[in-house]
Amino acid sequence: MVDQKNVKEAVKGFFKSRGIVNIRYVKVNVNEHEGLIHIGIYIDKPISLTTLVDLTTELSSKFKLSNWLIYAPHGRLIRLTGSIIK
Repeated sequence: MVDQKNVKEAVKGFFKSRGIVNIRYVKVNVNEHEGLIHIGIYIDKPISLTTLVDLTTELSSKFKLSNWLIYAPHGRLIRLTGSIIK
């Protein structure tokens, strides 16, 4: 089982360790039934796509996630969706 709080802290720690301070908030929603995790990242300024790739790589190894999708429902929110490996 993937713990929402641990994922949220990992995402915040990832950005903090890279000196990225333009993240307003992070929201995590785990749906075990569908086998998905949704991570909403609200940004104040643009961030590098390479940074998001590094984030998904780190989360994949820590929490056994795969098959990442990216979606931007509005101007400043980026939603990453990963599949939970069982």
